[in-house]
Amino acid sequence: MEKTIKEIEKQLLSKVGRFSKNKKDAVELEKVKRYMNLVRQYYSLQVEIDSLGLLVETRNAAQTFIKDNPAVKLQLQISAQLLAIEKSFSFTVENSPIKQDEDTEDLI
Repeated sequence: MEKTIKEIEKQLLSKVGRFSKNKKDAVELEKVKRYMNLVRQYYSLQVEIDSLGLLVETRNAAQTFIKDNPAVKLQLQISAQLLAIEKSFSFTVENSPIKQDEDTEDLI
């Protein structure tokens, strides 16, 4: 998994260097850092979900009940944040679920 994360980071940083007018665009570099931080959190939550499952058992005094794993909700929130950052990049991210507007494709 760490290899995949490093590959994603390398790809994004190369795009900043290739497509940015300013090769060391601080704003785009900051977006990549934030994006990669969220990617690491996303995969960390996935490990927890894989080990505990989608539902977890909770004990409260004498009661025991099953509830949704809170990591799933957090992972969905992180996914939305990742998509928002992808949308704000000044370059396109390959294999992104976000579709480019037809008007903006002409500008690239």
